[in-house]
Amino acid sequence: MKRVWLMGTVGVIALASFEASAQSTASEPVDLGEIDIVETEAKDDAPAKAYESFDPIDTGTSTISAKSIEAENQGDIDTTELLRKLPNVQLSLNSNRVTQSDLQNIRPSDFVISGGNYYNNNIMVDGVQANAIGDVTESNPAALNEVAGQTAQTFYVDPSLIGEITVRDSNISAEYGDFTGGVVEYELRKPGKEFGVSITSSYQDESLVSYKVADEYRGEDGEVAEAEPEFSIKRYSITADLPVTEDFSLLAGYTRAQSNVGYQMNETYDGTPFDSSDTSQNFLLKALYEITPNLTFEGQVSISPYVGEFESDNRTEDYQKTHSDGLSSYLKLSGLHAGWDWEGQFSFSKSNTEREWDGKNNFSWPSAAPSVDWCSRTNCTSGGFGDLDQTQEDYALKFRAERALASGLLRLGGEVRDTSLEKIRSVDSNAFLSGVVASPLDCNGDTIACIEDEVFLTRRMVYQAYDAEVDVTNEALWAEYERDIADVTLRGGLRYSHDSFLDNNNLAPRVSASWQFRPDWFLTFGANRYYAKNMVAYAIRSQYPDSYSYERDAVVDENGVVSPGDWYLTRHTRSTDYAQAALDTPFSDELTAALTIPTPFNGNFRLKAVHRDGKDEFARSPSDTVTFDEETGTSTTTRLYTVTNNGESEYNGVSAEWSGSYENHALSASLTWSETHRRGGIGDYFDEIDEDALVEDLLYYDGRIITEQELYEITNTEDFATPILASVIWSSKWFQERLSTTVGVYYRGEYETIDDTYENIEIDGVRYDVFDEITIDPYTSVNLNAALEIFDTDAGRGVLDIRVENLLDDLPHTATTSSNPYQMGRSVWLGFNYRY
Repeated sequence: MKRVWLMGTVGVIALASFEASAQSTASEPVDLGEIDIVETEAKDDAPAKAYESFDPIDTGTSTISAKSIEAENQGDIDTTELLRKLPNVQLSLNSNRVTQSDLQNIRPSDFVISGGNYYNNNIMVDGVQANAIGDVTESNPAALNEVAGQTAQTFYVDPSLIGEITVRDSNISAEYGDFTGGVVEYELRKPGKEFGVSITSSYQDESLVSYKVADEYRGEDGEVAEAEPEFSIKRYSITADLPVTEDFSLLAGYTRAQSNVGYQMNETYDGTPFDSSDTSQNFLLKALYEITPNLTFEGQVSISPYVGEFESDNRTEDYQKTHSDGLSSYLKLSGLHAGWDWEGQFSFSKSNTEREWDGKNNFSWPSAAPSVDWCSRTNCTSGGFGDLDQTQEDYALKFRAERALASGLLRLGGEVRDTSLEKIRSVDSNAFLSGVVASPLDCNGDTIACIEDEVFLTRRMVYQAYDAEVDVTNEALWAEYERDIADVTLRGGLRYSHDSFLDNNNLAPRVSASWQFRPDWFLTFGANRYYAKNMVAYAIRSQYPDSYSYERDAVVDENGVVSPGDWYLTRHTRSTDYAQAALDTPFSDELTAALTIPTPFNGNFRLKAVHRDGKDEFARSPSDTVTFDEETGTSTTTRLYTVTNNGESEYNGVSAEWSGSYENHALSASLTWSETHRRGGIGDYFDEIDEDALVEDLLYYDGRIITEQELYEITNTEDFATPILASVIWSSKWFQERLSTTVGVYYRGEYETIDDTYENIEIDGVRYDVFDEITIDPYTSVNLNAALEIFDTDAGRGVLDIRVENLLDDLPHTATTSSNPYQMGRSVWLGFNYRY
């Protein structure tokens, strides 16, 4: 646990007697006696509020402090869980799902803000963007040309390194762009001016977890057929504040988290158990130099290697490692000059999402061959589909400044950023299949797809090497002016942006007005437009090469010896192609209103409404059939998809928030109602919208015949759109700060969506697909975090941690299957933290 220690000095002064001092004259010195300087530690006894969110103008801005992060983090490194208490932030319905891959994955989980999609937030770490512009939708580790498990966030940080998180869900300043959801800024803590070392650690395994199973997956005897997952997660971090001089200080840190999960091979592959791990690390070096009272330099280099392991349970020799490595660095100068408060930053970031697959080629061997004895199927599979390298590099230069002007505040700035994405398959990958078992057999030098005197494979599919690259340059300028006129504060802003990929000139107006209609009571209105960031997944896929299929025959010589013949081309196929016509930049128009008032107990209350209309969102068109000439001398067809601007969405949200404190207690509460609709029910930019089908295809729902378009106007999206969310968080300190506790109650209301029942109904001789509601029951999680000081000496301070999620062991109602029936019930993290 990260602690902020405030060091001070208390002077104990021995005064002369009152009578003696009364007799002295003004010209005579007064003997104060000896002055003893005693260094003591001034502890901060104020508990952490869950977040601060009551600025009259920035009504959509919430700030989570380091103290709150320390108090509420559940023990792992997923920073997303820290956002779930905020209004207009939605996590997945399946965040409590327990599959082996879920337990192994320790990357930050996806989230949406104000109805935007999970890949359309602007995530920054110390002002450096950490947003993927490639495909983040692939979940299959055995995908041919995609690396699975990548997230929209390219750089990962451990919660112990964070000094502050700022989330902007609405009424967002013109300073921020490249989103249609929201903005999340992670500020890593700054170096301290006093030497100090902090060590944090936490641990969890299956013995500290209660697994929950719905009744439908239990047999008549109440037992569950599938074994409970076995896992362990270890996490630790060490940071050091290193003051070099009075004006120059460093922060160095290292964090590591590792999951280990038990798996078992399919029974047809001997059922052998094996383990797979994910490992996340972070190396941090940060410098702060106060050059003059009006000029400060800050620099940082941080590397976050992430490695995930994967092995299929029905294939051998296919060990795979996927990387989500990130690098984030910047140099920043800030200062005051001629009335301007300014800041300039140059940054470089890089993410590497490569795949290392031991299986460079894939084989399907007939088990009739004597040495193919590792499975009991007709054909036994081994190998993989080779390595992939995907690298995203960002160079950015940005500047912002502000000054008082005409009784108001003028703010302005700009940014230039160059982003390149390159994806490489460095060598061809082959898939071999259709074996001929024979003896005697001469392989004729083929050591890849032939086993001497046993078998050779007669078909080969070649997936060619390629190098796909897209480079995008972005420019942005923004300005805004804020001024008070009587009891009204007005803020008007405009953001201009352009990028070389879509080549659109975008103007985003931002307007906000706050009326103080009685002391400290504010009514705020806002009207804003936000443009999305780039997405080049289609442009990368359009560069994938064609595939070729070859065959060879068995040749028998005069002695009856069988050998494979020469390969000859039998088929030339073109990958599904992706075209990209002239596209508009997706945008979202927003109207928002908020009432902010003070309350007793040092509190504030806010009632806020947000309406968003998402337009020109990316979606996929129905496929066209395209003819091309094969190298075999014949013509064939392939499918061509085109990315379009046909996607639309609508979000409505109303939230109520309150926070306050009393003595050693802090209490925060929020309640949010929302609804999110997406045209065509699309989940991401690779989903298809058929314009004609939406208005022409009919279906049966709720006793009536409606169009697909009508269906999507009345149903929520399939995920990230729970209508009712609520949280109550109570933080306290006890026994002269030796014990800190945080109790969080999180409520997710009933969730309803509409889906195909796969049944039909006939009305007037016409058959219709029947759609009906799918209901997910509500879920309440009570969390308890407790930190107990076990020693506090000159050698440092030690704290024992226990963090319990879902204390009451409620059923989370996440997605399950018969092969993965478990859900996360009560779970406990144990930890120990030390600070010197």
